[in-house]
Amino acid sequence: MSSQLKEAVIRKDENAVERIASSLKKKDNWSLINIIDELLPLLLMESNLRYGSFHRVKMGLFLRSLAVEGYLSKATQWRLARLIALEAARCDWLDIRSDGTGSSKQNISSPAERMIEELDKGNSHNAFYYATAFMAEDPERLMQVLLNLGANAIPRSLGHSLSCFFPVVRDVISAGHPQCNTALLSYIMFLSRYSASKDVLDRGYGRVEGDMDYDGFLKLCASGTGIVDIHHTITFFVSTEWERSAFNIDGSVPYRLLLDWVGDKNLDKEREQRSDEAKYSGKLPDTYEEFANQFSLEALDGSTPLLYNMLEKRPGKTIDWLFRLYSSYYNHGWDPHYYTSLYSATNLYMGDKVRDIVACRMALEQALKYFAGGIT
Repeated sequence: MSSQLKEAVIRKDENAVERIASSLKKKDNWSLINIIDELLPLLLMESNLRYGSFHRVKMGLFLRSLAVEGYLSKATQWRLARLIALEAARCDWLDIRSDGTGSSKQNISSPAERMIEELDKGNSHNAFYYATAFMAEDPERLMQVLLNLGANAIPRSLGHSLSCFFPVVRDVISAGHPQCNTALLSYIMFLSRYSASKDVLDRGYGRVEGDMDYDGFLKLCASGTGIVDIHHTITFFVSTEWERSAFNIDGSVPYRLLLDWVGDKNLDKEREQRSDEAKYSGKLPDTYEEFANQFSLEALDGSTPLLYNMLEKRPGKTIDWLFRLYSSYYNHGWDPHYYTSLYSATNLYMGDKVRDIVACRMALEQALKYFAGGIT
């Protein structure tokens, strides 16, 4: 893709962004993946943090993942590219990047401990220096330590210290992406907000004693529709993805921290019953236009059975249409949680970690009602 779109974003020229995005409709030499990759340096270093954390890069990487997996048609990719570019043009960022790995060439003893020491002091520059040495020595362990540090801060960060940076670790740092070092710097800068402790290297994290009740725990996370409630579900989803990640050698994930955070939350029995009894016997839509006409945000309780049926019978097409439908409501007050909660819920629905379809339906209803409450 031509860098014209990125230049328009940097200038904060929304009219130019609209014009360039519109011209992409007639071209084939672009993809949502390339556009997100090109905007990554800005998304990684967002500085105004309207929602208190790095939500736009998380949203962008989640959508990028859908494109990589082949879920998104060109029509949907175009709508998402326009949305991401306009969102990027409306935010501020720090013009900071890291293209080198100077410390990786030096013999530094105990880089993990020294990185944590500097993080505990809030010295992000020094911590990054040791993190690059840690990366050269043992990249998989570095990623586990960083995510464990993020998990430690879940109660203080509403889960963002883990959920906002897991996709960065998965899709940028572990993948050796060209923006790998900038992504590492961004995470280090974020973690320096919170105290770090050396016992993260030794503490018995991992699963809770006995088997983790994924089904029952998702039902708790998917109860309620407020901002804290959707973060329960997003952070749980991210934890299940972390558990299965290629760089997670032993499958260790600190679920105990997540269980303690959610605590004694009450189960939404009405949502559970509604999800259990949902049935749809009508004709499934054959086109996006038919789907958009049948699905109503204003009457979600009547529309969700259709969506459940579609996801169970035509998951690929349903994902494409649902993410396109969301984009049709785009406005200047866009909340990135709309997409991150939807991505989390649909992935849990189609995955194999949670076996109880009722729990998955509850998570999807939660995401949909959060979106409807913000848009309608």
